[in-house]
Amino acid sequence: DQATLFTVYIQFTSLLRHTRERNDIEATRHILARWEQRLNVPATLAVAILSFHSLPPSLTDRSQEARRFIQHFGAAYLTYYHLTEKKETEMRAELTNQLALFFSRTGIFISLEEDKAAIQSGEEEFDPRLVWSLYIESSLSRVALVLLSIAASEAAVERSFSAQAAVHSKGRNRLDGKTIQAEMFLKFNYRMMQQSARAH
Repeated sequence: DQATLFTVYIQFTSLLRHTRERNDIEATRHILARWEQRLNVPATLAVAILSFHSLPPSLTDRSQEARRFIQHFGAAYLTYYHLTEKKETEMRAELTNQLALFFSRTGIFISLEEDKAAIQSGEEEFDPRLVWSLYIESSLSRVALVLLSIAASEAAVERSFSAQAAVHSKGRNRLDGKTIQAEMFLKFNYRMMQQSARAH
């Protein structure tokens, strides 16, 4: 449930590296085909770029696609949630400019490498969101934080729907929304609440 698109990207590149080291062309082709069929490739590559990873040689030609995804998704996200007063086209232009600064490590991102190194040395497992949180005043940072938090699977949501179907059944269809919310909270947190009570 805690896997993100970045986790997917890391596992994908690891598998790809493994099949290439074994010179298994058929397995490599199969992995690449599944990658194309099952994933939102531009979103996953955008997450890799925003996680400070260089794309493998077989995917570098798709980097422009990932940048366009960041611009379009980011502008739509920021305007939809009223996180900017700019129009979507203006926001897209701003993100294009900030991406250029990000890639060249100039302007607001001039100390990015130093900040990244400082965070990497202080953490067991590097989390790129910590670096982006230092640049929260930039629109690109807000977009990066959202993209780096996207879940890889809808499994948790599906479980939630199943649990709600049990709580809000045909026989209990007149329950108030707050009652349903309270029951759902108890259903998902009961075990943890029991452990917490025993600990104290």
